[in-house]
Amino acid sequence: MRLRSFLPLTAAFAFGSAATLWASHALHAAPGGRGAYRALDVFGEVYGLIRREYVEAVEDQRLVRGALNGMAEALDPHTEVMDADAYARFQDDTDGEYAGIGLELDERDARVQIASVYPDTPASRAGLRSGDWIAAIDGEATRGWSLDDAVSRLRGQVGTRVVLTVERGAATGLRFELERARIHVEPVVSRLIAPNVALIGVRAFQDGTAAAFVEHVGRQRAAAGGSLVGVVLDLRDNPGGLLDEAVAMADAILADGEIVRTVGRDQKTLERFKAERPDVLAREPVVVLVNAGSASASEIVAGALQDRGRAVLVGTRTFGKGSVQDIFELGDGGALKLTVARYYTPSGRSIQAKGIEPDVVVPEADAPPAPSAADDLGAPKPLTPAAQPTYEADLEGALDRPSPPMPAPTPASGVIDTPPLDPVVRRGLEVLRLEAAFERGHRGGRR
Repeated sequence: MRLRSFLPLTAAFAFGSAATLWASHALHAAPGGRGAYRALDVFGEVYGLIRREYVEAVEDQRLVRGALNGMAEALDPHTEVMDADAYARFQDDTDGEYAGIGLELDERDARVQIASVYPDTPASRAGLRSGDWIAAIDGEATRGWSLDDAVSRLRGQVGTRVVLTVERGAATGLRFELERARIHVEPVVSRLIAPNVALIGVRAFQDGTAAAFVEHVGRQRAAAGGSLVGVVLDLRDNPGGLLDEAVAMADAILADGEIVRTVGRDQKTLERFKAERPDVLAREPVVVLVNAGSASASEIVAGALQDRGRAVLVGTRTFGKGSVQDIFELGDGGALKLTVARYYTPSGRSIQAKGIEPDVVVPEADAPPAPSAADDLGAPKPLTPAAQPTYEADLEGALDRPSPPMPAPTPASGVIDTPPLDPVVRRGLEVLRLEAAFERGHRGGRR
């Protein structure tokens, strides 16, 4: 069963008639069928030899699962075969609810770090902080774990407990015992950062993100007395999500015209998405904050607004994930996440393995991670040691990967001070004020 398209930032069966039926269908659909039959013959030989001769007995499901994973890994970093448990976690992420402790994690130098702590969750109440390193979970060291390994160990049934061993600065061995709860992740947070200027942060493109964005625009417009001078849209560290939510949010800002198009095999255009609904921001200037953590669906929004001259981008180069994945459900409750297309911005740009360059560069080292809570949205935070950002082009097997990988963007000259707003938000506010002044002058000159 084919499901919705995703733009993110993981079926065992007996080897027999089901596999043979799949292979027959694939061979009829693909060129070079005879060579493919020979490859499957070799596969069968290896499979049989392992079953008969390997030093220990191996379950069929384990062998088939390994073969399926190997097929996916031979393609690109975003194609993945998920078992039932991994697929359930994936669905939780897109729904915005899951059972856990309320952390967003990052992986740096083969270590697991807390990127942000969601407010009013077991993690926030226990005192865990952004920048903490998770050294162990339930007594098992996490060094070398993937993010999926760590996430799967932190999630579980509501009411069960998990123990984290944390390193914080010079302090090691900090112990936190937490009880898992139902976590609801608000996709959008907002507040006024100046008279009539709204800062709206979008964490991910999950179900309801576009509607929440529209609601927050209305909320902040009301708080500003009925009108906004402009909006600073924070897409930093937004890993992406649902394509239709990204399109709907861009549609809420653009009056008309193309937002994005997807191009599949043999350069065939699969879909074109255009702005069709009334825009909720009318002519108010928009500044979009981006960084290396802005990927996929967030790049669609940023690229569309930049190409259409509707927003100024501030920050650093985006991640560069310009591919589209479709979800195909499998018979055992798992799913295949398969790359089926590249997407192109309105000007015809493919940002795959390239990213989007901001109009105004603010060095990443000058700014803390994007905030997660409404009450500290845009506030400066203690900086952790800067790590070299990872981009799509750095991933092994990435489509259109340049050689060598593109360097990090050159920092802008000048010194940025540290006011009550974090430096990227402050620069975005300055740019927005210039845009608003230009708009007022331009309108006045036409009278």
